[in-house]
Amino acid sequence: MKERVRALSAAIAAWAEHRFREGWNRASGAVTALRRRRLSWSGSERPRYFITSVTLGGVLVGISYSIYVATASPPKPPIVEGAGELYTDRPEVAASVAVSFSPTGVRAGRSQVQIDIIFLEQKAKPVKWALVLYGDAAFADPHDPGTTVIPPGAEIVPAWAGDPPFAANPRKKVQIISGTTYPANLKGQVGVASISGWVPVAVVSRSRAIFTLALPRYGRVHLSPLFDFPKKPGAIDIGIPGRWQRPDRFQVNVNAGRNPAGYRIDLASPDVADPTKLSWESSESIRAVLRRTDLDEEAKQQTINFLLGAVVGAGASSVVVALENLVKSLRWTVTTG
Repeated sequence: MKERVRALSAAIAAWAEHRFREGWNRASGAVTALRRRRLSWSGSERPRYFITSVTLGGVLVGISYSIYVATASPPKPPIVEGAGELYTDRPEVAASVAVSFSPTGVRAGRSQVQIDIIFLEQKAKPVKWALVLYGDAAFADPHDPGTTVIPPGAEIVPAWAGDPPFAANPRKKVQIISGTTYPANLKGQVGVASISGWVPVAVVSRSRAIFTLALPRYGRVHLSPLFDFPKKPGAIDIGIPGRWQRPDRFQVNVNAGRNPAGYRIDLASPDVADPTKLSWESSESIRAVLRRTDLDEEAKQQTINFLLGAVVGAGASSVVVALENLVKSLRWTVTTG
């Protein structure tokens, strides 16, 4: 009996050892095969089509973006600081200042300006006047008669004055054009002083469809009705000798050309009274800012943007198809050593 039990035990042990070795060999083979697996291209597929598709798509997208930036980017608005203010020795005489800029009169970062000072009801007496120019309103070449024109007997000098030019205010560098205007007709009622030159800043910027304009402030100094001291003798000191005051009756006109049909004014500060003219009027001062759009160029730009969108779509589609084919062409293979 004992011998039979021993024989049965030996048989069970041999069978268990055989099954264990068989399972171990299978597991070892699976691990070895997994280690030898790698990601590879199928035999007939090569990366050439993938590189070509991605490159073509990238080129199309890049070209479209470059053209869009060149055609659709808005212009950088000009930054213009400064002012031009009129003072006289006879404030009871009505005065008018007409300032004209030409949108085409911009060269090498400079802008051409024409300033006409008109005195009414002079009563056959001369009027001394001074135009105080701050910052970008000052002329770029004040002593070049070929670019800066002033009335006979007038002069341009640098000076120091407050802003506004009250005697107690801190002073800054200014440019002053001063002269004397005499009656221009037999009745002695009207006198005119004309000034022209170039300011050292471009007041206009353009893109294909967008036009922007920014001008210095022109007019007379603003005085609060709550204070009386500015009217007292010596309260205003513009930096040159004289008893200067602002005109009591005053008007300023600023003109920047016409606004032809086919142009839309998107922004104007102050508002323009006539949409066919880029002009403003005030009894104090004006700092004009404007933005308008060329409707024909805007329509062309919209067409270009549509075509660019189609090109971008084609480029993106090419990249997507290339990626899809790449995924399909990949498969797991087991190397044989």
